[in-house]
Amino acid sequence: MLARAIAQSDTSALEFLISRYWIALTSYASRMLDDMELAEDVVQRVFVSIWRERTGWSPRSVRAYLYQCTRNLALDEIRSREARRERERESGGSLIGQPPTPETAMERTAIENAVDTAIQGLSDRRREAFVLAYLKNLSYQEIATVMGISTKTVSHHVSGALADLRERLGGVMAERPPSGPSLRPLPIELPDSSQPSA
Repeated sequence: MLARAIAQSDTSALEFLISRYWIALTSYASRMLDDMELAEDVVQRVFVSIWRERTGWSPRSVRAYLYQCTRNLALDEIRSREARRERERESGGSLIGQPPTPETAMERTAIENAVDTAIQGLSDRRREAFVLAYLKNLSYQEIATVMGISTKTVSHHVSGALADLRERLGGVMAERPPSGPSLRPLPIELPDSSQPSA
């Protein structure tokens, strides 16, 4: 049984699961999100979550489980996107709908590049936690599931990332997290099968 093989840390079973459902799930998510890159990110997180929680993973229906998880994460992305747009509307005020001046566009690009460079300069774990929290809008519990760590450790990584970014960026970084630069989703890296998640 496929689920049982994955629960026993069989990476070939997970690879088979991904190859069997990847196209169907990304197609399903892209119809909800109208964004193939984001859809691939969502489906990637589904499979990462399965592997992180593999020791207790025993769905009644693998196919139903995959579609339900994909749908839930896609809906989370839609809600997050709407929330970001609302924040942009509130912060933009009367400037919404007006094209930026060349000077404004150059300044914004410079800031986004500085923020993106600073994020890329974080340690791997801090960067992953920060990206999931502030650019992907996952809750600490969701991040803990994806990264295979406790929510307390997630909080530690995120706090450390924010401190590093404030030090690197100085006055460039506002108090609230940046929403400008969009990072590519981190690649799926299977943890050592000899160390299943707690």
